[in-house]
Amino acid sequence: MRRIIGLVLLISLMVIKSVWGQQQITFKLIASPITKSVTLVGDFNNWSKTANPMSDPDGDGIWETTMILEPGEYQYRFLLDDIHWIKDPANPIWKGEHSNSIRLVKSPQQPELRDIRPDIGATIRSSYLAIEAQYINGIGEHGLDVNNTKVLLDGKQQNFSYLENSSKIECKINQVEDGEYQVEIQAQDLAGNQAQPVSSFFLINNSNTPPVVDAGYTIVADVNSMVQLNRGICFDPDKDPIRNYNWKLIFKPDGSEVRMDNRNTVFPNFIPDKAGRYIFTLKVNDGQAESDIDSVDVYAFAKRNYPIEFSLSDSAFTAIYKTSIDSVAVAGEFNRWSETANPMNDYNKDGIWTVWIDLDPGEFEYKFIVNGEHWITDPNNLVKVADGWHGFNSVVTVSNLAPVVDVKATFGPDKFIFDASACSSKIGEKVNLFVASGY
Repeated sequence: MRRIIGLVLLISLMVIKSVWGQQQITFKLIASPITKSVTLVGDFNNWSKTANPMSDPDGDGIWETTMILEPGEYQYRFLLDDIHWIKDPANPIWKGEHSNSIRLVKSPQQPELRDIRPDIGATIRSSYLAIEAQYINGIGEHGLDVNNTKVLLDGKQQNFSYLENSSKIECKINQVEDGEYQVEIQAQDLAGNQAQPVSSFFLINNSNTPPVVDAGYTIVADVNSMVQLNRGICFDPDKDPIRNYNWKLIFKPDGSEVRMDNRNTVFPNFIPDKAGRYIFTLKVNDGQAESDIDSVDVYAFAKRNYPIEFSLSDSAFTAIYKTSIDSVAVAGEFNRWSETANPMNDYNKDGIWTVWIDLDPGEFEYKFIVNGEHWITDPNNLVKVADGWHGFNSVVTVSNLAPVVDVKATFGPDKFIFDASACSSKIGEKVNLFVASGY
């Protein structure tokens, strides 16, 4: 009889313990009005597509279901209309190979850590660091085991105090150097029940560093076309946001009446109205410190297309690939690496395939595509750069910026009259004239 009573008591305790451990957990999803079905899928139901359908009985767009779960960590997703697998948009915690949402079910016996400070992503403008977290007992009210509780800063254990009246764990550190840090707090109660560790990442930035300014690369543009300036890679070493952009136009061609739009934005724009050089400066600040000044040149051209010849001889190709050319095209940055935009031809059947392309001033990478399969560099061009695919691209430079000479000659009484007023600079600079005589 005693054995029977003992067995009944043991079973009763196991049932009570199981009931204490199990919890009702409600999952919710706000879905689109066109959603027809939502299913809760996770490792608690072996990722079944049918075991736990969710419902929206009042038609308010909120689908939900409730499950009885044992304490533990569960991965899950929502399956919409039997097609779309999505993470829980209301749950920022996810991990694992497939980035599934995570739901932690805590045992009533398990203590808890909450409200860790500093907050995740916080920037602290001081060398003094205050770390804290709230400790909450489990159902047994066993109290914090101080000897088995740890405060770790970048993995190194720190001294801390426990304020029993407010149930707070506190750690205060003076003279912390600037930098990024991780803090983790581990705790357990006097019965050996461990709390889920909590952690935070934050930045100590006691000495503010000014942002670094970059006004972008030199721009070549066309007169009367929109030009957008670019702040380039401006950044703040302290990872503070850049709050103010101050662009200024400090030089422009004679007679230009150009104005800059949106001068205090990241990407201001303007329309050059005269050929020539425009200089813009940029200064930025992070709300506390101001950067140095950087400048960018914009060159506007009245006419800026120059015909460039590309050529490839059949003999040069045959010497390398032991086969002749049936077709060849040039592909490069000027045609978005198109295999068909600029075919080359051997018009006079002399074995030299050529094409002329109008290009803007600048540097352009290119390759020849022979017989539709061989991407080769230009054997007559020694200027090459790595192509990122264990090979090279040829480089052509277009820089025909010489002044335009336009001189008219007329006969006068006992003299020649030369009119050079039509001479001009393609970039709007002053033209200096030099007269040479062969007599």
